[in-house]
Amino acid sequence: MGNLQAEHSLAAVRQLAARFLPAAEAASLTIQKPPTFGFSGAAVWLLSPAGGPPRYVLKQLPAGLPPDQIGWTQLLAQHLARAGVSTPLPLQAGKHPLTQAGHVAIDRQGQLWQCLTYLPGRAVSRPTEAEVLAAVATLAMLHRAASQFHQPPPLPRPTGWQTRVRQLKQLAATGFPRPTAASSQLAGDQAAWRELASISQQANECFFATAGPQLVARLAPEKFPQPLQPVLRDCWWAHLLFEPAPGGARVSGIIDLDAAGIDTPAVDLARLLGSWQLESGVPTASLTESWPAAFDCYASSCRPAGDFPADVQRLHDTAVVCGLDRWLHWLLRDGREFPDFSQAITRIRALLRALPAALARLQAA
Repeated sequence: MGNLQAEHSLAAVRQLAARFLPAAEAASLTIQKPPTFGFSGAAVWLLSPAGGPPRYVLKQLPAGLPPDQIGWTQLLAQHLARAGVSTPLPLQAGKHPLTQAGHVAIDRQGQLWQCLTYLPGRAVSRPTEAEVLAAVATLAMLHRAASQFHQPPPLPRPTGWQTRVRQLKQLAATGFPRPTAASSQLAGDQAAWRELASISQQANECFFATAGPQLVARLAPEKFPQPLQPVLRDCWWAHLLFEPAPGGARVSGIIDLDAAGIDTPAVDLARLLGSWQLESGVPTASLTESWPAAFDCYASSCRPAGDFPADVQRLHDTAVVCGLDRWLHWLLRDGREFPDFSQAITRIRALLRALPAALARLQAA
């Protein structure tokens, strides 16, 4: 799980587990790393009874996430579970000042951890039509339930559209990040650095050849449609779990609610379908061309206002532009490290392939 996970000995993990579980149960658990992991590199451990399947997930929370926000997200998860949405539920931690805002424990380095119930299932990067429809139906059910969660988050946060507009304005002024002498070692090897340099050059050529700055000037004043409500905001394919079911697939759970906040439901559908689109190997088609039944399924359940497919597409297309910009910033400017660098490069290549079509659709809209 990368250096972050290696820094925590099994004894230290067991001590953290004992903050959430009875001492005898924590002492008897088998502790394992997950077989797969995401991009963040945050430490995650599976806790299992001897000889049995995992029962709990001990998870390091993102740095800088306020405890009040954690508490709000955990309350949202409990609300969704009561409505029948399968999400990991937090276990209550022992007494600590920060647990007043959420069920968390703090390790010796000051990092926050939560312990969650384990959900079985597997994530699917290239779904069948049955899996897509099951996922969208579950997401629609989640949105209906979340619309009834009326507790406001503790801190105001910009919506996905507001974040994109801010990032696009900076991109229009400076272009995509370019490699510098200082960044030449950050990618790990010269071959990777040369590929990043080539990607940066191609992205800039595409952006400026298609009048990217003028496009940003047109998009920036636009207001995204209402209503806003609690949504996941990071609903990509790796956060949906499936298990076999008679007659097709069944969603066994939606995991990782840490990014949840107030936004348009379109941002979740754009994130989910867009993540599958980028994995498909043909990321240039529009989402409505690739997943028409998914939009029909969602609309029949939630009946969104306005031109919902166009809103989803616009969020996806701007996410392609901003996503590529963000990845290049992380690697060429920030020197950020990832547990699996090849996975990061694969994502960046897909975003570059999708960039010309995304910009063309935004210009035509």
